[in-house]
Parts: sequence; structure tokens; C-alpha cells
Amino acid sequence: MVMHMVTAISGQEIAYLESFGNGRVLHSSRPAEHYGDAMRILAETFKDNKASSDMDSILATLWLMMQYEQRFGDGYGMGLKSHLSGLAAVLNTKYASLADLLEAGRGLPSASLGAESLTTSPYNIESAPLSTFATRMLVWFANFDASAATYGLGGQVNSSLTQLLSQVTYEDEDNPIKGYFKVHQHSNSLFRIIWGEEYPQRELLDDLENREIFYLLGSCGQLRYMVADLAKLWHHDRNRAEEQITAVERAIRLVGRKHSEILRVATSLSSEGDNQKRLISNVRYIVPNFHATVLQFLRITRFDKCLDERQRLSLREIMTLAFKSFKHEGDTAMMRISWPLFMAGLETDDLLHREWIFDRFRSLGRFGMNFKRAFLLLEAVVDKQDRLGERVNMLDLLDSGCYESFVV
Repeated sequence: MVMHMVTAISGQEIAYLESFGNGRVLHSSRPAEHYGDAMRILAETFKDNKASSDMDSILATLWLMMQYEQRFGDGYGMGLKSHLSGLAAVLNTKYASLADLLEAGRGLPSASLGAESLTTSPYNIESAPLSTFATRMLVWFANFDASAATYGLGGQVNSSLTQLLSQVTYEDEDNPIKGYFKVHQHSNSLFRIIWGEEYPQRELLDDLENREIFYLLGSCGQLRYMVADLAKLWHHDRNRAEEQITAVERAIRLVGRKHSEILRVATSLSSEGDNQKRLISNVRYIVPNFHATVLQFLRITRFDKCLDERQRLSLREIMTLAFKSFKHEGDTAMMRISWPLFMAGLETDDLLHREWIFDRFRSLGRFGMNFKRAFLLLEAVVDKQDRLGERVNMLDLLDSGCYESFVV
């Protein structure tokens, strides 16, 4: 089923790229057939208790299905929401003792903690084994679900993880993402365990060098989920939202303090001719995600107010890092910071910056329908804001049904 999804995505991407140049949609039935075959095998796998214990293959398949839906799915997001809800149900069923497992793996995971699948009890038939690959997939899913939540499509996976890890979080109420951090920490040894003793020393050092910046990326995903949840509450239950603002702001400040050095020096880092250096490339795409979270939070809580210094600082950081990334890596880098660019486009009052962002999204359209849809909504929100002279809630436009759903 994993290979069916790899083939489905590859085939659909080829068809999409071929259609992009001539401006018409090219329908290819073969990728859809592979997608359908993967769905059928996945359904059969869940019916087979023995086969359903292979969570690595199941999670890999679900991840590829979500990538397919994100880039080539319909404009309603139904398939994406269905997969996210299905994954949330799997987590609640298979990983009910997730917090206990992470407690057992506290500290640096040993070979047995990663190479072998773990359960908290050998007699617990319902709980699925959890490998380091599975925990790494949970990290990816949490970030993707947070992205979907920004546009009203996700939140189910992070909600389940929050409940499953509530015991860990309860131990430190001032750090609401502590449970997620333990999941991320548990997955650190993935590549070293898969390679075994043959793992190249250069790669090991690279992992260590990039570990903190990827912790920041994971934390940004959790903050993004919290802010998306706040945005939903803000327009439906203002009293509860007011209570949540303090917690979200505290979490943002906590992450900012923890990674203050990276955040402070990000724009001053220079490649000095070695533009492919992984750490610098990662800093340039991950740090903008933190500033995008700040922009979104302040857009919600200061909806009727002018830009303040915090917002202008975040805008400067995003644009500076985006310019550098584009100079060295082109549109490939822009795909990775599409959300920070989207938020900067909504908030900036610099017309040159806005037009530059629009140009980037026009170019990104060739990589997936989600970028095309994001650009159409961004243009519409900015145009309406200019006409009204005030901010416009993008979720209202999405809820109106006039614009297709997307995730970036």
C-alpha cells in the first residue's frame, strides 16, 4: 500500500506538471487507481488484527495520502479531514498508553528502545507497538495537522495527542508542549538505529548540529495548533478565548526564550559561498515559522489595531530570511516557508514586499493546487482589506464557500 501511494503521487505530479504549462487540467486515471488500491489494502489491514500491528506501514501510507490530498485533492478538503480524523481515531485506539511509553524511554533512547517495537505491557493486546519510526511520524503528523487547523481543516490529531499526553503535560502546567517534546525526543535516534553501526559519522554530527533547530520547528507546530484553536474560539466563544490568550502567549514566550539565540542570529548568518550548508538552510526556513505564529497570534488578539513593533519585527525577520532563501535556493525554499509568506502577505503594509510575495505564490502554483488556492485567497483577503481599511478574517471567506480549501 505504501508503494501504491508513492506511484499515485508520482503519477499525479507528472500529470499536473504537464498540464501547468498549457493552462488546462490534465486528468489521469492511473494515479487515482493506485490511490484506490492503497485505500482498499489499508481497509483490509485494519480488519486483520495481526496486520494492523504494523503501524510503521500504516502511518507511512496515511502520510502519503495526506500529501496527495494536500497537493491534488478537491477544493473541499473532505479527503484530508477524513484522513486526519481517521488517524486521530487510530491514535486513541492503538496508543492509549503513549505517555507511559515515553516515560519508559526517558533520556537518550537505547538501541532496544528504538530497534525493537515497544509496548508498555506485553499483555496489552490492543496497544500497538511503537517504534522510533512511528514516533517520528507522529512528529510530522502533528505539524501537518497544525497546518490544516490554520485553515479550519485539522486539529483532530493534535487534540488526540494532547489528551494522550495530558499526564506528561500535567506535571508541568507552565509548559503545555512538554508532552509533544517527549515524543520528538523519543524519535531522535531513528536514523542511527536504522543504519546501525554503519551510520556515517558525518551524518551523526549533522543530526546533532541540527537537533535544536528541529526542536524549534516542532515547537512552532504546536504553537500554530494552539493559535489556530484560539482563532476558532475567538469567533465562536469569546469568553473562553480570552482565557486561552494568556496560555498561548505564555507558550510563545517560553519557546522564544528557549530558542532565543537561534532567533536572534538567524538573519545575520551567512553562507559564505557554501549555500547548501544544511543548518543555515534549516534556520532560514524554520525561524520564519516562529515569526508567522507571532503574526497570526497578534492578528487575532489585535485585530482592530495597527501594526505594533512586535508585528513589524516579525515581518522584517520573515522577509529578510525569505529574500536570502530565495536567492540561494529559489522556489524550493519558498515552498517550505509558504505559510510565513502567506501571513506576511496578509499583514504587511509595504506594497513592494506584498507584490514580491504575490510573485512567489504565482510561481509556486506549478507545484500543487494548494499553492494556487492559497494565492487566490490571499489576493482576495488583501483586496478586501484595502477596500475596507481594516483586517478581514480569512476563515469567513473560506466558510462562505467562495474559495477552495487548502493547506500550506
